[in-house]
Amino acid sequence: MAASALVARLAARAPELRVLLTTTNDAGRRAAERLAAREPGVAGVGWLPWDRPRAMRRWFESLRPRAVVVVETEIWPGLFLAAKELAVPLLVASGRIYPEDVARYRLATPFFRRVLGAASWIGVKSGAERARFLAIGAPENRVEIAGDLKHDAPPEPPEALSGEGPVIVAGSTHAPEEELLLDAAVGLRASRPSLRLILAPRDTRRAGAIAAAARARGLAVTLLSEIGTGAAAVVVVDTIGRLPSLWGGADVAFVGGTLAPVGGHNPLEPAAHGRAIVLGPHTGHVADAVARLEAAGAVVRVANASELGERLAALLDDVGRRVELGRRARAVFAEGSGAAELCVARLLALAPDGGASTGSTTPPTGVRRPRSG
Repeated sequence: MAASALVARLAARAPELRVLLTTTNDAGRRAAERLAAREPGVAGVGWLPWDRPRAMRRWFESLRPRAVVVVETEIWPGLFLAAKELAVPLLVASGRIYPEDVARYRLATPFFRRVLGAASWIGVKSGAERARFLAIGAPENRVEIAGDLKHDAPPEPPEALSGEGPVIVAGSTHAPEEELLLDAAVGLRASRPSLRLILAPRDTRRAGAIAAAARARGLAVTLLSEIGTGAAAVVVVDTIGRLPSLWGGADVAFVGGTLAPVGGHNPLEPAAHGRAIVLGPHTGHVADAVARLEAAGAVVRVANASELGERLAALLDDVGRRVELGRRARAVFAEGSGAAELCVARLLALAPDGGASTGSTTPPTGVRRPRSG
């Protein structure tokens, strides 16, 4: 989601440039391929090489990039240092460091001072993130508060599902959140028999086990890949990439990793759709976004599992409150825009025409060109 905003803005400002999207896992690869399919400026999708000096140097020499943009949390020493050695500008966009990781990074501050010193510009999400980068050795004059790229990503078109009645979408969930939500759904359906629960686990490999847990509670269940079988009380998302569009069909959105002690996942996707958002107490990984939403009165917090069903029931029974929460969440999302424009401006200033080569038009080994259309 963050990369899509940057790619779209870069295409508007400098349509002659081409982008290679890299990832380090299968889920990211599929997300990058979806982005490539709709953005003509993406020349290919590939794997980031093994983060070792020789591998990175060979990769750079093959691509000859004008610049490298690192999105969010990826601090790869080999990548950063190879970019500096070969005089390729490297920028960090939507930079973030998890609070619990700061102490670990500080154990090797001299090393990370050298790594982060290789970056030409570090655009961070907030003042708190800037403080964390400085604490682990980033050069003060290169760290700028630029905002969160996710605010500039347009929401995915809502996905229509068969059936009627209120819908709860629970996204990026972890154990035991699915069990807690299924228990809540049993109670809620006693007086709301048309209620549907859409569960999108963070790890889709758990979809089968979650479906079995729903059946054990007497709930009709289907996998999203089999949605043609008809509307069911519970739909379990078993394919990557569907959640951003599913948020748009929610009456209530539960953001996972917040009842489980994980730290929370992105609440800006349901906010972009103007949904009523429910969160648990564990939001350390998304603290800045949650703070803005809470300041606007745009989220409902549940302290523990026992409050979950009660809060969900109250929202389902109060359409006016759901609409107002969604309106406020959408306003918070809109107010945070501008990070992509700033990042692209810094990128074009650091890698102007006449600098490093824009690279070959033929992707190197391991890079896949997107299919047209």
